[in-house]
Amino acid sequence: MGENILENDPMEILLRSTKIISPTLIQYDIGSLFEGILFNCLKKAKSQFDKIILVSFYDSYHILYHYWGSIFSIDEANKLMKGVEIITVYGKYPIEPKAGVRILDVEMTRLAPTIIDIINKNKGESFLMVITGLDLYAIDRGEETFRKTYPLLMILSKQFKEVNIIVALNKNLISPKTLEFVGNYSFNIADLKVNASNEKISYYMLFKRIAMLEYNLKSWEYIVTERSIDFKERYNTKK
Repeated sequence: MGENILENDPMEILLRSTKIISPTLIQYDIGSLFEGILFNCLKKAKSQFDKIILVSFYDSYHILYHYWGSIFSIDEANKLMKGVEIITVYGKYPIEPKAGVRILDVEMTRLAPTIIDIINKNKGESFLMVITGLDLYAIDRGEETFRKTYPLLMILSKQFKEVNIIVALNKNLISPKTLEFVGNYSFNIADLKVNASNEKISYYMLFKRIAMLEYNLKSWEYIVTERSIDFKERYNTKK
């Protein structure tokens, strides 16, 4: 993919940077259409990684699936989820069988061993592991427990070079101190923001830190439609 195309495709930049070094953090505001961004990210990732693992805390995958089905279509949501391995932790909803989707319900103490087991059964393949709902874990179990648990999950990308990690966090649900803690463990940070001014609502993504250094501190405005997510380079915040 040429340089000029990359300029208009921050999700490709994010995935390439995640391959260079991970973990990657996507931190987002409430109302920033994060669900649409993640849909776009996973759609691209399916052609770039052999396996995708979605680790879902507190039924976050359930919420995402129904959002995608409502905004895009049930067919598109099913197509995206096909072949994805879902590991759900602290789930409350009954697991809904989906064609081509493997859903594992595990205790927290079995999460890392379950991930390692999947990796060992697919040696030589590349993995993208996306973790959602950890912000809810911080609320339920406390931020101190969260800060002890988080590094133990991130170390998987060091133990297994074929594992690339993206973590999504709602930054309105955790304290600035804990968000800064997470940032210290993240080699790439994408910040999704929503801004309302003069009766206009705009959404944009800022790379606060990125492995492809030429895109560091660049941002893009985006819109989510029924068919796609369109990005437009907003400005370069470098001085």
